[in-house]
Amino acid sequence: MRDFDQRLVSHNTRPGKVPLTAVMRKLLVTLNAIARDNQPWAYSDT
Repeated sequence: MRDFDQRLVSHNTRPGKVPLTAVMRKLLVTLNAIARDNQPWAYSDT
């Protein structure tokens, strides 16, 4: 998630809360998929 945020901030030059909102949404989608599939959190480098 940190890499995603840094990419939004540096490469796309998004202001302020836009990257934060994008990261929150991505995290929410990920957590919903984990809950839906009843799977534990699996860390990934990608």
